[in-house]
Amino acid sequence: MSPGSGDVDVWPIEQQRELFALFGGGAKDIGVELTDSYLMIPNKTVSGIRFPAGTDFRTCQVCRREICESRSAPFDRELWERIRGDGDNE
Repeated sequence: MSPGSGDVDVWPIEQQRELFALFGGGAKDIGVELTDSYLMIPNKTVSGIRFPAGTDFRTCQVCRREICESRSAPFDRELWERIRGDGDNE
């Protein structure tokens, strides 16, 4: 999972700053910079957390964005509602 991927309610891009703080100076050591708008330089750099799961999980499953050229899995409303915990059907 990555900040800003999937739906904003799952992991807001603003939390990119906290994720970078976990790296200490490591990001700069490998040549990655976080901008004030939370984007990374060089372009197409990816950050996030990988974790083992008992099932195949893709952030796309909890993203309601209909048009996305990078989508790797269909939206899963049931999973979205479980994560949100409020039954939000937007």
